[in-house]
Amino acid sequence: MAHLAKSYPKELSGGERKRVLIARAMLNEPKIIIADEPTSDLDIESTKEVMQIFQKLNQNGTTLMLVTHELDTIDYTKKLYTMREGQLLEGKALAE
Repeated sequence: MAHLAKSYPKELSGGERKRVLIARAMLNEPKIIIADEPTSDLDIESTKEVMQIFQKLNQNGTTLMLVTHELDTIDYTKKLYTMREGQLLEGKALAE
């Protein structure tokens, strides 16, 4: 990502912007990251890249809570909660 250091936000693709935001979030080494629709405006490849970054962060001990409508991202999760009609339904553990 070093090649993006002198770029203006408008010069970055959606996926590049998301990766920069994740990098900024990691500067303070948080124990938890909450991301609202982190892949909502990305193409399939960029979505995959962002989810792989989140997966690596989780493997290194960072807790991630993602809110999304995109079912394609389920493959990257360990536990899934569903909200229906304003009610949070019980979480379901997924195979690792």
